[in-house]
Amino acid sequence: MAEKFDHGRPKVYFSSKFLKNHVFVGGEGAKKQAEKVFQRRGKAVSTVLCLTPRELVELAGEIFRRQEEFSKSPKKTFTTEQAYDCWSRGGPKRKDEQRATQDTKRFKYNVQRAGEIFVLAHFDG
Repeated sequence: MAEKFDHGRPKVYFSSKFLKNHVFVGGEGAKKQAEKVFQRRGKAVSTVLCLTPRELVELAGEIFRRQEEFSKSPKKTFTTEQAYDCWSRGGPKRKDEQRATQDTKRFKYNVQRAGEIFVLAHFDG
């Protein structure tokens, strides 16, 4: 594992599937961009993280710092240290499947080993 966090390569700390299915990196106007990610998914229930480039680096830094913790309990569900903007849709009613709602929260996730490091691989709510 690298001894120093590389701010220029934050995406290496996320699985490609997680990035594709759950992350939009940009600025304001995130709801429209989140909708593009929802439509790629093709699932009724979905959550998209809308991160600024700085927040992506911060979250990747957290993943980097917690590598030792992940190696001790790789099957555990972890919670982010800080809150991020999430757009979710889905619920018990048909109209809930269409309506996206925004929330700022800490979220749970799982990791998987990718070569020498653990990467964020699964959004767990």
